[in-house]
Amino acid sequence: MSAVQTWPLRSLPPADALEGYRHAISASHLPWDLVADHASVAGGSEEVVEHRIGPLRVVDCESGPVSGRRGRRQIAGSPGEYVGALFVLDGTEVVQFARTEVRLTPGMAIVWDSTVEAQFAVPAHIRKRTLFVPRDRLCDLGPDAVGAVLHDGPGTRLLRAFLDTAVDTVCGAPDDAATSAAVTATLDLLAGALDARHDRRLGCREQRWAAVRDIIEERLTDPDLVPAEIARAAGMSLRSLYELFAARDDTVAGYVRRRRLARARAELERVGRDVTVAEVAHRWGFADQGTFTRAFRAQYGVTPGAVRR
Repeated sequence: MSAVQTWPLRSLPPADALEGYRHAISASHLPWDLVADHASVAGGSEEVVEHRIGPLRVVDCESGPVSGRRGRRQIAGSPGEYVGALFVLDGTEVVQFARTEVRLTPGMAIVWDSTVEAQFAVPAHIRKRTLFVPRDRLCDLGPDAVGAVLHDGPGTRLLRAFLDTAVDTVCGAPDDAATSAAVTATLDLLAGALDARHDRRLGCREQRWAAVRDIIEERLTDPDLVPAEIARAAGMSLRSLYELFAARDDTVAGYVRRRRLARARAELERVGRDVTVAEVAHRWGFADQGTFTRAFRAQYGVTPGAVRR
């Protein structure tokens, strides 16, 4: 499949615009039951463009007033399971799922789950971009990613800017290493934007969390990265460290393991068969290949060898 796919709705006759729009949205955004009229779609829709960056998809869409829902039938008919990060660039969209309703304005974003019933309404012309992440990579984003609302802050703006660059430079590029690096950076920036949301809400505690997160990230390959050492490097007691993770419904060991697995997966995807699974396991702090393989399968549902190119 091409790295870029375009549905040029502006070229359709007005009578075909609505059906063309429905097809484009279902093909690029997964199946939705859409409600719109010919006039609003023909007058407001320009095109839908899908960019593929490794396993990620970035979809740009422009349209007039429209609403839609994903129910059980649409979910069952979807070709895969994704987590979507919807960014509103211009206009307004109201999104509702899992008993949550959010009004998104320019600069805001929301992370939604394609396996959960949802509704949306666009009252007027809108431009938006959606980042689709395969659901098996959700573990790279943390336990509370789905349902998160990202406001127009530094983390969200940095992610949007990076997506612009990735779409312009990496999409369709033959360099597998560059693509793998772009995928890893995108997921890290999305995780960072999610963490920034906590920083605004919880203040001092989350500043400490940011410091702990950075220490862990810098020392993921260190086999001596144990809770006591993390607490010492962060200048806090071991009890405070445990409480910090408990407040996030997480554990120190679980978080470190997920981050190591994410980095190991990125390396396996990037270098393929140039290194052995045992070498990657050792580099990212696992005692042996068997332990690494079991943890990898539990996290991603596949063996380490299955993700190597």
